[in-house]
Amino acid sequence: MSILNKARQIQATLPAAGAAPPSVGACDQSDISDQRPLPQSPFPRAGSDRSPPPGVRLFFGNEHGRPCLPGDAWHWTWEGGPAWFYTADRIVPPCEPVLAPHSGVRCQRCVRRALRLSWHVFADGNRHLRCDCLVCGAHVKYIPKPDPWLNVDLEFRTPAGAPGTDQPAGPRAG
Repeated sequence: MSILNKARQIQATLPAAGAAPPSVGACDQSDISDQRPLPQSPFPRAGSDRSPPPGVRLFFGNEHGRPCLPGDAWHWTWEGGPAWFYTADRIVPPCEPVLAPHSGVRCQRCVRRALRLSWHVFADGNRHLRCDCLVCGAHVKYIPKPDPWLNVDLEFRTPAGAPGTDQPAGPRAG
């Protein structure tokens, strides 16, 4: 059978241009309600989707959605996390400040990037992050602004050996 004969056969089975469309039935409404819950994702998740894995980067946002410190967070998530979690529902997991991989901070003595950050409070009450070299023990510098909105070299990560938290939050202060 040639292509032209096949096209003629298909055209003969189509309704005429002025003909009414075939009847769908007595009801034109959908059988599926718009209020029905969405089906579960076909992709399984490893572990609990409410606990971040160890060593993953965390993100925190205040009431206005701007990046903030963990103590000021209104909601939080982790890199690759399924959603944002409100601190009223889930507490912020334990985290530690680290330097981002793209940071240019290095030890001036041994030129290494094995650095440790720790909180340091000055006599006037200002809180800064102290950066020390893990190899030679030298003090590298103070990081004056631990705010992620102002300092892009700073990240917060879950401790590498500790699991995340799956505990509900207590009553919210304020």
